[in-house]
Amino acid sequence: MLRSIRALTWAVGISLNLIAVQANDKPTFVAGDLIVKFTAASEPGILVTRAMQGDQAADRQLAALAARLSQGLGVAVTAVRVTSGNELVLSVDRDQLAQSLRQVVTRDPAVRAATRIDPPKTVLPAAQLALALDLRRDSEADRLVRRTARAGKQTSNEIEALVKKLCAGAVPQPSGRVSNRGQLVLTIDIAKLTLELIERLKRRPDVEYAQPSHIVKPYPGANH
Repeated sequence: MLRSIRALTWAVGISLNLIAVQANDKPTFVAGDLIVKFTAASEPGILVTRAMQGDQAADRQLAALAARLSQGLGVAVTAVRVTSGNELVLSVDRDQLAQSLRQVVTRDPAVRAATRIDPPKTVLPAAQLALALDLRRDSEADRLVRRTARAGKQTSNEIEALVKKLCAGAVPQPSGRVSNRGQLVLTIDIAKLTLELIERLKRRPDVEYAQPSHIVKPYPGANH
């Protein structure tokens, strides 16, 4: 009964977080971080317990566990740490995610290069990952992007179709827009991806619960 109540509470919390991401574009959790509690008797659960107790061999095995989880999720994640509550904290591997998307899009002859756009430095990791594409001047893709830029638009049905074509096979699928500089920019919503990965993890029989790493805001007068 208690587990059911917990599951309902986390499901409601995730739904509310998704609304917050969509409405405010400012997630209330750390984008890319996932907290997973495995069942105590499962192999991952035993491994996490050993790591929490200081077993160095278990620490090394957590990297292999993260690799196996990555295969099942379809997105690369890394093991960051274990908590005192026997939870494993995972993080989306943004470098691997960017590299995978770059490999997909540069297969198209219209794409000369794909450059990662570094966001401004902030305390928390960025909620999005973006690549700017360098298109060949003689390509139909470049002509479409330039026409869209001259029209003062960021997207259109044609741009959406182009992005879908260039990113066929990419996981997750990025969105695309034409920037003020006239470049086609592909964006992966890391915050949204975090919630999707959590839902996938929760379907595993060896997972007791999975949740985002919530941002805790101090209440007024907390330091007084």
